[in-house]
Amino acid sequence: MGDTSTAVAKSNVIPFRSTKLLLVERDGQPFVPMKPVVEGMGLAWQTQHRKLMAGRFASVITMMVTTGFDGKQYEMACLPLKKLPGWLMSIHASKVRPDLRENVLVYQDECDDALWAYWNEGHAVNHRGPGQAMTVLGQTIGTDGFHMLGAVVKGKVSSLPAQIQRRATAKIWSQTHAAFGVRSAADIPADQLDAARNFIAAYAVLEGEFMPKEQGKSVEIPSDLSETQRYLVFIDGFGKRQVQPVPLDACVMSPTQFLAAVTGSNGIHVSPAALFDFALAAMGKVKWRVAA
Repeated sequence: MGDTSTAVAKSNVIPFRSTKLLLVERDGQPFVPMKPVVEGMGLAWQTQHRKLMAGRFASVITMMVTTGFDGKQYEMACLPLKKLPGWLMSIHASKVRPDLRENVLVYQDECDDALWAYWNEGHAVNHRGPGQAMTVLGQTIGTDGFHMLGAVVKGKVSSLPAQIQRRATAKIWSQTHAAFGVRSAADIPADQLDAARNFIAAYAVLEGEFMPKEQGKSVEIPSDLSETQRYLVFIDGFGKRQVQPVPLDACVMSPTQFLAAVTGSNGIHVSPAALFDFALAAMGKVKWRVAA
């Protein structure tokens, strides 16, 4: 452990989303009591506390006596604010429960910015671009609104087979983000919470949309092929030779060839709706890889 201080450190309460965080000063440097951050993300404090005390941040953790939200004094494990981004990114969003993933990503994107803004300017400012929702309390639905919408999503997919609930949940969230023009559901403006709830409630969940497609039965290649007939020959997972016809509107190509074909002037034709779905899927994949 880095250090222990018995002097009472003055704490500053910073509103973040629909919760509050603490910021304390020691020797002119900002420190963050970690329990409010961890619990605000929806994670278990006991587990994260053990990791903080035994992991790579143990040498910089400082125990300070400071004032909690209730006005009482507590000894808290505090991390230097400059180390907070590193700790935030040590949380793998892809490994937490699906219902917590959005909130974890929000904290990774914005938490340290809000605290630095308070430290440098004396108040939590809007670190986003002009015209975007502020992150302070009351401007967006925040984590409380996100959890409310999450309950609606959970209810929508609860009747689906367990193995496809995760894909259906991701699809509903991606469509919600697109509909309200946000990266995270927590960024939805507070005055649009009812609209978001109604959007999710009205979303048509079709079980077949998320079921894996069954492999077609192997066929024989005709001896007299026409110019438009194509067949795909491959070995399936059971080591058996398979032959399947390739539809006229289907293409067999590598990911690199596909991107070149879509963006090239003489490439394949893809409908705007299909391109939009592809872009959403690609952005979602990139986000999870960065978070992991």
